[in-house]
Amino acid sequence: MAVVYVDDIIVMSENPQAVMQFGADLGKRFDMKDIGKLKRCLGMDFVQNRNSIRINQHTYITDLLQRFGMQDCKPVSTPLDVGTKLTKTDPWTAADGQKPPYRELIGGLLIMNGGCISWDSKKQRTVALSSTEAEYMVLSEAAKEAVYFRRLLRELGINAGKVTLSNDNLGAQ
Repeated sequence: MAVVYVDDIIVMSENPQAVMQFGADLGKRFDMKDIGKLKRCLGMDFVQNRNSIRINQHTYITDLLQRFGMQDCKPVSTPLDVGTKLTKTDPWTAADGQKPPYRELIGGLLIMNGGCISWDSKKQRTVALSSTEAEYMVLSEAAKEAVYFRRLLRELGINAGKVTLSNDNLGAQ
């Protein structure tokens, strides 16, 4: 099996000879380089041994923590202590006096069999005229990602079943 993302190709098989032959055949048609065993791709770290492949995002998370100056933070199971009361004051003002653009950030989770398999949080590319419109934009991106994962799983021979999109905006329900 070959998974292609833009200009990256991941080739998988239980037969090492088939992987080598596939690479040789592609090399005859395209200028390419074999960089060996898969270690990192699309923000994911791959750890392979004889019987399994483990995937984690340790490097991505470490980079993310460094980007936001949180590399020395202490890990906790929840972002806030249980029972914490929120106030109107903003404790998240950055050292330079700038506040994060909360109204411009969007995000979503893709959950499969009770576990998060993908998450995203980024600044919106366009300005929404309402919170409902912003939610529709997020739902559109989530639907695209769900379709992508369903197709990938189908190619791997796994039936993902139906997809349910959920949101937290009453106007978009």
